[in-house]
Amino acid sequence: MKQFYYTIQTLLRGQGNNMIKIVSLTLGLFVGILLFSRVAFELNYDSYYQEPENLFLTLRTVVSQGEKKEPVCSNYGKLPAAIRENFPDEVEDATLIDLFSRSSLYHEGQEKKDVILATSRSHIFSTLGVKVLSGNVSELDNMDALFISRSLAQTLFADADPIGKTVMINIDYPLTVRGIFEDIPENAEFRFDGVYSFVTRANRFRDERGGWRGDISYICMVRFRHPEDVEKVAARMPDMMKKYIQYNKDWFEEFSFITPSQFHLQKKESRKIISILSILGFSILLIAGMNNVLISISSLPQRAKSVGVHKCSGASTGHIYRMFLWESALLILVSLLGVIVLLLYFKPEIEDLSGASLATLFTWRTLWVPALVTIFLFLLIGLLPGKLFSSIPSWKYPLLFVQFTGVAFILGLLMIILLQYNQVMNRSMGYKIDNLVIGWGPFDSMDKIDGILRGLPFIEASCNSASFIYNGHTRQSFTDINGKRFMGCIDFIDEHYVPILGLQILQGRNVHDEVKVLVNEELLRQVGWTDSPIGRKLMEDNYEWGTVVGVVKDYVAQSAYQPQASVALVNSLERRWEANKRNLILKEPFKENLSRIRALMKETFPTEDIQFRSAGHQINCLYQVVRRFRNIVIVASVSIVVIVLMGLFGFVNDEVQRRSKEIAIRKVNGAESGNIINLLNHNIFWIALPAIFVGIALAYVVGHKWVEQFTDQINLNAGHFLLLLLLILLLILGSVTGKSWRIANENPVNSIKNE
Repeated sequence: MKQFYYTIQTLLRGQGNNMIKIVSLTLGLFVGILLFSRVAFELNYDSYYQEPENLFLTLRTVVSQGEKKEPVCSNYGKLPAAIRENFPDEVEDATLIDLFSRSSLYHEGQEKKDVILATSRSHIFSTLGVKVLSGNVSELDNMDALFISRSLAQTLFADADPIGKTVMINIDYPLTVRGIFEDIPENAEFRFDGVYSFVTRANRFRDERGGWRGDISYICMVRFRHPEDVEKVAARMPDMMKKYIQYNKDWFEEFSFITPSQFHLQKKESRKIISILSILGFSILLIAGMNNVLISISSLPQRAKSVGVHKCSGASTGHIYRMFLWESALLILVSLLGVIVLLLYFKPEIEDLSGASLATLFTWRTLWVPALVTIFLFLLIGLLPGKLFSSIPSWKYPLLFVQFTGVAFILGLLMIILLQYNQVMNRSMGYKIDNLVIGWGPFDSMDKIDGILRGLPFIEASCNSASFIYNGHTRQSFTDINGKRFMGCIDFIDEHYVPILGLQILQGRNVHDEVKVLVNEELLRQVGWTDSPIGRKLMEDNYEWGTVVGVVKDYVAQSAYQPQASVALVNSLERRWEANKRNLILKEPFKENLSRIRALMKETFPTEDIQFRSAGHQINCLYQVVRRFRNIVIVASVSIVVIVLMGLFGFVNDEVQRRSKEIAIRKVNGAESGNIINLLNHNIFWIALPAIFVGIALAYVVGHKWVEQFTDQINLNAGHFLLLLLLILLLILGSVTGKSWRIANENPVNSIKNE
């Protein structure tokens, strides 16, 4: 207890240095815990399932003309039932899932936005291993049946029993709640808040969905009785599929199985995020720890006397060492309290930054993450005996080298991420994005909506399409000149679409009459038309999409993660009913006019869900993950700069005190203030310069790996890194100059007197 008492007294006497330590440790722990908690969040994807080792996702791989395409998780609607029927000994259950997002549920006038709904059958809960809290799962095979999660039930019905209650999807379609299931956590690849009967979906769209042809858009999940049965079933899948689909040697499909967790972790973006966040987390913990050690070393000359007094009073080396451990533990404890305060105070910002709620990031199963981070930092700052460093003063310079390297690394990474984010968000889309609004609603209301829109004076122009131009074209296969299939995109448009959205026609003319097609440059390359395509027929096997009348310049039709798509724009009266998207160019003020349209639609169609959204805002939402990652690196960069500057100030204080007599003598002999400042900057410069080179090199390697996921990549050149090097040097040397300005201008007599 005496050691604890003496530790408290020591901490109280060194308030200045200890406050710096606490601030740097709090920042290091705060950012480090957040980064590693997000890594744990990613690594624990889909771990909530019961017996997850038996649950597998079905992947489908198309083999065309001997070429294997990328495996996809979209499958035939009847595949789960076929697997259950053909493999009863190996398969416990299987289900299809058709997943939708941004649906709205209404109950007694209360709207719940951004609810994720799925359609499926009664097999979904037993296959996934999701616990049903109330209701009979067999009712999910009945028309208009809906099962909702526990949290959604609480939101919509509070403490009332929801069974038998009616809710509305998008206002215009009623469903009856038949059951409640346990919440699916946020780190699930296929997460939903509610699931309604598949027969409801088929009835609502008035077509036969989920067959063996045409509609290949379903997730197929399979629960095996034993993991070793997976390979047996995969080997027998080709024979099973011959019963349902007629393949040939030039075109067939292969099926494989993967756990949902493996499916998430095999994605390039998931692996890159985990790797970079881990590197950032380790870097900031290392630098925070090194900063604490550096400050401790700087204070050792002042503490030497107190340590000597303790030894003269009978304290052994072990006693002194335990005092250092107590001191480190108390500093960590106070810093952890600071971390908790920051987490609670900045809760909304942290949840937006991480893309997950605090309750999900810090569950009982993942509390080992902050515990391990804390233990690591304690070992780093507590198990390095002060006497070791006090006997080797040159240790201060390697510590500074590590910190400067860390600053250069994180700021270099930040520079690359900011440049790439700017490239993605500000690239030319190839069409008009300013003041573009896209609206849609039920098919049978579109004529009335058009009548209202035509009378609005603040609409500059309008045109129709079947999908969103920025990322919504329907995937479609076409046939090249050799009869080989390739995947592209298709959209059904009217004759106003191209001129209003500003697409550039390179050859031919716009579509004006029946079954005419515009193709982009990439589709020409894929088909293999090297001469003029005007007048040619665009084909899919034996089906004719129409006659090509023009070529449009390539425009961004997919996200920045995907290469340029082949696009066909078809003007077809037969498919015109599909073109329920209204593309509007609004006059200024844009936001005010968009609000006026939304209010007018709500007033005119109170029982229907009519949506009008800014295309620019929707494009920003597409890159929410990139924005969050950018913001995480910004927070880490600011934190690490603050931590390093604190350590640098401590180092300068120590240098000034250690060399005060030398500085005074130099001034007496005629040295100017600038000479003294240069003297202090000289050593720092030669430590910082190689450290910055190392940090920038590491940033280039890591940043380049992150940039690889984008098809439109920035061109990094030496100028970017040279500018960064100069800025970091200016920051470091400017800080040293500012901190040493007072001693450089002080009367040398005072220093000599003190000596």
